[in-house]
Amino acid sequence: MKNLSTVTLISRTVTLLILGLIAIQPLVVTRPTFAISTKPQGPEAEWQDFCEYYYVDEKDLQARKSDTLTCQQQSPFFARVVSSTKWPDVKLKQLNSSQLGGAQGQDDLQTKLVSLFKNKQVITDDKDLMPTLWDYEMSDKLRDLKGAQPDEPPATVAAAFTVFCQTEQTNQVIKSADSANCNKLAQPFQKQLVLFISKANPTVLAVTKAWLGRTALKYLASAANKKVTEAQWIAKFKGTTTSANIATLRGTAASSPNVSNLISNQAFMDDLWMYAVMELPDNT
Repeated sequence: MKNLSTVTLISRTVTLLILGLIAIQPLVVTRPTFAISTKPQGPEAEWQDFCEYYYVDEKDLQARKSDTLTCQQQSPFFARVVSSTKWPDVKLKQLNSSQLGGAQGQDDLQTKLVSLFKNKQVITDDKDLMPTLWDYEMSDKLRDLKGAQPDEPPATVAAAFTVFCQTEQTNQVIKSADSANCNKLAQPFQKQLVLFISKANPTVLAVTKAWLGRTALKYLASAANKKVTEAQWIAKFKGTTTSANIATLRGTAASSPNVSNLISNQAFMDDLWMYAVMELPDNT
């Protein structure tokens, strides 16, 4: 039978030896791997990608940037007609009429889009755009944009609102005088993101990153733990309902009637509900 003190000494020696072996092992840090999802994030985001795809071959760089941005700014209006998240995994011509705003064929879809687009020349001045769009699918996007450096999305909600407000002004949804008040909505908007917490995005920070990553509120809402409709979200924005866990805009709206008027602008709120964050414009 071994002496108790000897056993204790051996035990301590073995423990120290193990700790020593652990200490001399190189520290391995696993870095997260980021990949661009090829899954549709909603018709608005996919329309923006289509615009990049369509103009990628333009030789004049400045013209390409300008044409792409003008095209992308029509994305909220495109999403009002095309509601299916199956596109572009499935071509538009393969979708049901109900998923195309009731459009019966390419010509009818063109008519609907032209009636909504603020810059109608995107379609009317280019006879090739609609046939290309009608037959466009995910494999086209992956083939032509493969290897291209992904655009960096805005890092903050405030930066994203700068782009959104510019787009709304360009599309004549708001007046130039409303631009400053539009940007004031960034902070209260971010507080409202608590409504969209879900299993996939369990914190406000996660929801914020998802929105900045081009997933529109409409799709965040469908996955939220407590389903929220656009009308309910707008009601929270207006501050007409209160909750211990949800920040409202009562003070903000009351202190600035012009901000309150923006929230009452249904077209503006529709666009924000469906907005897929765009990159900051390159003015260089």
